[in-house]
Amino acid sequence: METLNHGLKEIQLLMQQQHYDKALHAINELERAFGPSTDTALFRARICLYTHRYADAQKSYLTIGVPALIKCNEIYNFLFVLKKLKKIHTAINQYQQYNLTDMSLNLALLYCQLLHEAGMAEHLLKHLRSASAKFQHDEQFLITSAFYHRLANHPSPSFEALEAKSGTSEHYFLELAHGYLHQQQNAKAIEVLHQGLNGHPQSIALHKMLAETLRTIDPDGNIFEVLDEHIARLNQNSVQVLPLAFLKAEILITIKSFSEAGKYLASLSQRYPSQLRLIYLKSVVACRLEKYAEAEQLLDICINGSGPDKRLFIDKSFYLMRRGDFPAAESFLMKAANIAPFDQEVLGYLSVCWQQNKAQHRNWLVNQHEFVKCIQVKDDFEQLVQSEDAWHQLTGFLKQLHCNQQDPLDQSVNGGSQTTGNLFSLTDPLVLNLRQVLERAVDQYLKSLPNDPNHPFLKRKGSGFCCSGSWSVRLRGEGFHTNHVHPVGWLSGCLYVDVPSSLLNSHAMEQKAGWIKFGVSEIVPDVAPDASYPPVPGNLMLFPAYFWHGTNPFKVEEAEQGASRLTVIFDIEPVYG
Repeated sequence: METLNHGLKEIQLLMQQQHYDKALHAINELERAFGPSTDTALFRARICLYTHRYADAQKSYLTIGVPALIKCNEIYNFLFVLKKLKKIHTAINQYQQYNLTDMSLNLALLYCQLLHEAGMAEHLLKHLRSASAKFQHDEQFLITSAFYHRLANHPSPSFEALEAKSGTSEHYFLELAHGYLHQQQNAKAIEVLHQGLNGHPQSIALHKMLAETLRTIDPDGNIFEVLDEHIARLNQNSVQVLPLAFLKAEILITIKSFSEAGKYLASLSQRYPSQLRLIYLKSVVACRLEKYAEAEQLLDICINGSGPDKRLFIDKSFYLMRRGDFPAAESFLMKAANIAPFDQEVLGYLSVCWQQNKAQHRNWLVNQHEFVKCIQVKDDFEQLVQSEDAWHQLTGFLKQLHCNQQDPLDQSVNGGSQTTGNLFSLTDPLVLNLRQVLERAVDQYLKSLPNDPNHPFLKRKGSGFCCSGSWSVRLRGEGFHTNHVHPVGWLSGCLYVDVPSSLLNSHAMEQKAGWIKFGVSEIVPDVAPDASYPPVPGNLMLFPAYFWHGTNPFKVEEAEQGASRLTVIFDIEPVYG
């Protein structure tokens, strides 16, 4: 027994020193001598967790059993592993089965994340009400509770508690400001952000939110006054200044002030000529100004000066494809795919590359006939709500959410507005019923797909799915979506809720005004769309997230001034278990 205890202490020491391979070898030796035990299984599970081998961690945790995990306070790590494996419902069932309500704050907050990812908004709010009895004075809990109530568009006692509390953390000021913006109290939000920056002058998140808020209120105003003041206070010859300086450059790029961004980065280069992040931002600006040769030269410096980087490899493929060197572009994209096998942007770029040099590969990856489906859901929605006026009610509800008329920053929307937060987190009956109808359609779509363990889209099919993001877009006349892919997601959906009636007349149909188009990117010009579909209210388009898609601009006739193209858009990810 003494030898066993000595062996366990040795393993623990190796783990503390992060010698995980040696620790695993010691575990195997100990199990050969004394047989498997809860202690060795627990150490093995933790090592797998720390090294991101989540499937192996789950296997080890299952050999221990949930009751034993609860006793040794390891249940949080087990549920975290299930979350990483996208076994969301399995994790929720484990929590509910063992009645884990009297547990730590971290576990209570993890359960919030699980319920949110599963789209169980009402259960989440109920959980928060229950947990508030124990954690009502904890700042982190109040911030979390206020956040999820805000997403659900519910009044929050937690937000009121935050208002009354003299918090000091960065997250406290961020959530308080978000809450005021949600209530359209812009002046209060700005005041809170200023207070937060007094205590956290180098907070990237606070500075970014303040600049974005100021631009929303006054697009022509000076959004950099506070950021410039904080940059000026720092030692201009110290690398301490770089995070805030890079933030300013990134915001300038986002708001498309490319010339100003280029001048600012040039001034920084005089003091920090070898900073790779700075060189990369200069490459981005040169690209936006269509100085492609200069942009590629700067990018090559970054590639040669850093380790394997998915972003750099994707960008390099862009320049190679523009020059017509598709084999070299494919080589860089394969390197990016090795780093992130399921990255949707990598797959999107591969589809463009193969379109030019490997048509058979491209048709396999971008199977329009198999993967793009149009499903009419309006009748199902009206039957579920049991009202012939239901679609009109939904249209009015969604339009009310579009308070901001500014184009969203760094999105595909041009000439329109986009809602913030997760639309499907709202608990309004109209949204709940819409989500139910859309989930039925997604389930029907997924069941129609073939099986192919080698296809990057098909091989990810799970036992279920969850929504990773949802929002509404309202395009005004002349508005459109630039061609893009959805980097975060697996399956994407676009529901047409309302369009100007003039878009449905024969002339607009001939012009394909306002239509969604697939297969056109900004990488290789003058490529015809693979397919286009009209924006018919009630039609739901489903397609893989890596499919390039955009829309054609449309005009609104004088008699229809104020009419808009209103959609609900969402991303789906697979869940397992």
